Amino acid sequence: MRSPSNVFLVSLTLLLGCSGGAEPPATGTGTRETSPPPAPAEARAVWDEPSFELRAEAPGPFTAGTEGHFTIRLTPRGHYHVNQQYPMSVTLTGPAPVTFPSATVTAEHAETFTEQLAQFDVPFTAEAGAHHITALVDFAVCTPEACMPDTRTVAIDLSVN
Repeated sequence: MRSPSNVFLVSLTLLLGCSGGAEPPATGTGTRETSPPPAPAEARAVWDEPSFELRAEAPGPFTAGTEGHFTIRLTPRGHYHVNQQYPMSVTLTGPAPVTFPSATVTAEHAETFTEQLAQFDVPFTAEAGAHHITALVDFAVCTPEACMPDTRTVAIDLSVN
């Protein structure tokens, strides 16, 4: 007889679309190799975890009033892959002198969205100065056995001339 927790984990795994054809964990206690999600206020340029690397890069130089671009890249590690069915999104926040064509970017707008890499080329326009941008990244990296969504905040510092 299946316990309610086993039914929930099986349903969640199917809902999130993990691929690989393997059966979900029989114990109902799926494990996770990453650290717990951070508090929403914690932001880093790089999240270096055993199952993935999430990185923000702003190569510059940037010119005031001209469209610039920074990159947000999710790279799974080891036997993990980017879940292609998960509704991955990047929600951008910045000071008033910085504008984005869209405050939320989804997988459909990714430069690359494969099982090996999710990369977003994010356009912006800004006034001259130093600007701190944060991006709340909602994603899922999976193994054939387990798939757990995660949310991390990356920080991008822009220097605009």
